[in-house]
Amino acid sequence: MSEIRYGALSIVQGNAIGLPASGEYGDLVIPAKKRKGMTRGDHVVVTLENGAVTNVELGEPPREMLAVSESPHPAESEKGTFFNPYTFVPLGDRDVDEDGDPPAHDEYAQGRYSGVLDISITAESPLLVLDQAGAVWQNDRATMGTLTSPAGEPYIPGSAIKGMLRSAFEIVTGSRMGVFDGSENIFVRDNVDHARDKRPAVVVEGDKGLELHVVTSIERTGIPSVMVPRRLLGKARDRQEVRVEAVLVQHEWPPFKVWRAVKVMSADGTRDLGKDSGDRGLGIDDSFTPVNPAASATFRGFLQVTGKTAVNKHDERLVVTAVIGGEPAVTIKSIPLTERMVTAWRKTIASYLELRSPRGIELPDGVRSGPYGKNPRPTAPSPADWRDRIPADWELKPGRTLFVELDPKTHSVRMLSPAMVGRRLMPWTPRERVAESHLPAQSLAQLSPADRVFGWVKEKADDRDSGVAYRGNVQIEPALRSAGPLGEAPQWHPTVLNPPLTLGILSSPKPQQVRFYFGPTKSQPLADDVAKSDLGSTVASIRGAKVYPPHLDFDLAQVTSPRQPDDSNQSRSIADCIPQGAYFRTTMRFMNLTRLELGALLYLVTLPQAYHHRLGMGKPLGFGSVHVSLDRDTSRIWDHEQRRHGYRTLSDANDVALPTAEAVADVVSDFLAATQSDESSRRTWERLSAGYAGAVHYPRTQPPGPPEDGYTWFVTNEHDTKERLGRRVALPKPGGTLPYNPSKPKPPRDNQRGGRPGGGPRGRR
Repeated sequence: MSEIRYGALSIVQGNAIGLPASGEYGDLVIPAKKRKGMTRGDHVVVTLENGAVTNVELGEPPREMLAVSESPHPAESEKGTFFNPYTFVPLGDRDVDEDGDPPAHDEYAQGRYSGVLDISITAESPLLVLDQAGAVWQNDRATMGTLTSPAGEPYIPGSAIKGMLRSAFEIVTGSRMGVFDGSENIFVRDNVDHARDKRPAVVVEGDKGLELHVVTSIERTGIPSVMVPRRLLGKARDRQEVRVEAVLVQHEWPPFKVWRAVKVMSADGTRDLGKDSGDRGLGIDDSFTPVNPAASATFRGFLQVTGKTAVNKHDERLVVTAVIGGEPAVTIKSIPLTERMVTAWRKTIASYLELRSPRGIELPDGVRSGPYGKNPRPTAPSPADWRDRIPADWELKPGRTLFVELDPKTHSVRMLSPAMVGRRLMPWTPRERVAESHLPAQSLAQLSPADRVFGWVKEKADDRDSGVAYRGNVQIEPALRSAGPLGEAPQWHPTVLNPPLTLGILSSPKPQQVRFYFGPTKSQPLADDVAKSDLGSTVASIRGAKVYPPHLDFDLAQVTSPRQPDDSNQSRSIADCIPQGAYFRTTMRFMNLTRLELGALLYLVTLPQAYHHRLGMGKPLGFGSVHVSLDRDTSRIWDHEQRRHGYRTLSDANDVALPTAEAVADVVSDFLAATQSDESSRRTWERLSAGYAGAVHYPRTQPPGPPEDGYTWFVTNEHDTKERLGRRVALPKPGGTLPYNPSKPKPPRDNQRGGRPGGGPRGRR
């Protein structure tokens, strides 16, 4: 059985991969002997017999083969796996020669097209087009209904439709991103296991300025600090310089030795700051016993009191600066405090403050109203606002205690953190991991096709500057409720949800999930098992443009099933939604589009029924799948000569340029042919717009499982236990699935010194 495929060649590990026909999954491996004289990027037409390659020829595919597949093959999840609700379309290499000044709006430009397109929008899943400004607040929670006109008619704002089409247009045309900030370093939360690589430190005044005194080791123990029982602190406070008497004790499990305080005194030793507990302090939790023979010492240093951060926490730490009595030797490394360290520290503290601020901490100069102007409460400014004005208590001044991670090879400072398990600052910003050609345009001369068609506003533009915005050449009217395409369907009404449905918390993107948002290349995910400490050096690129594939098995009844009450004021409830099968009509007016820009626009509104766009809120939950179609009978397309002739003669020329099926197909074919050399973006978008079949949801450890279970999934993915190892899986390529159980069995250990598995605190991995 013969079959013909076509595509652009790419070279992967010495093999030629021919990209398959549009709408199909998988790659086609072409043997080297059948591609002599061909190279990466060449267009080829491949003939197959019973799945085997029999012939490969250079050249464009036949014109009729450029049509998008009517029956795509959506990806399906397998048992024990699920699809993440979002994925990324890799950003292809851009030709900046396509960028340039946009046409003026006061004339019909030579060689460009104008017209009116009547389009229909059919809901393939329930839609959430919500009236956010009209939200009803009760008990610190908002309930919203469908957006309606003053006459009570549900409608879709033209801006929402424009945003939906623009996001797809940017991808399929390889345009610049319209918006991309990413100018701040991001953070990832450290694992508990990574605490072993950190050392306690204190800022001191040195001969040449501020220094970090880092305690790298204390003799006879692997833990480079002295533990201080909380009940011994008395009047002692955080960062106070004190003297403590300590004894060497053995912790039962995991087994390790540590110096533990039995008395806390002032730095000069003249007065007690806490109660002298004697030996009674050693067995407070039946975990510590004195070593034999007994060992004691007196240390001086700075207390690090972080409070009750864990349920069973019973000790704080002393950052040692000297041994003034007893036997143990302390190794202290002095490191000059650089401006780079200070800047990284301030960014780290700013990220903590931003994270905690909604919980009610006091914010200097930063109180703003809550969402939609309701329920005022403190919300944090951006980290950039905080960077140079963090609270004075957190500045790196003499006496400030912290933890320092040293590179095991170079002994240089990797990071500073305010707690043993902290937030790891990536040494780069997301913006630095995007090619300049994909970043938003900074001038009119840099406008890409999406900017010229849909409009552009310069990032952080000054009102006094000129040339900082362009209106665009597409205007879309609000989409109004309508009967079905043949007029046979009755007028539909929003589906009332009683009681209102409380949605899972859907917040802003979280690039802190580096394993999901970044990769070593534009098209490859991170390899499994990359340690968090290595993420900064492994990441080279963002994964691409974010998309939400449709959920083909979406079931509103499952979304509205009973769940645990959510007391968070971040959650939102919906009183109704637009039902599946609802039908809208709208009109799009455009002018001065190039043939390829027109082809891309027509491509997006003439896709076969199996392809969907995403519209409105709740897309990660499965809401918002729509199909867009063009009404050719009422649409009009003119070239610049037809448009000018109509105005010059006042004739009816403006009414005779019907976009026939053949004419539309011809323009779309020109666009498809021009984008055949794009190895991934348009075709990947097509495959994803065909949807996912099976389980689609945010990570969780079991199906169906509560949404809150996602925290457990991410912890399990990263954390090693005595029985199992975190798999550290990254978000796979588009169409790939994730496991419900993101862990793997721990390999058997060889017999080693130290007795029971896990060893001391430096051998728990």
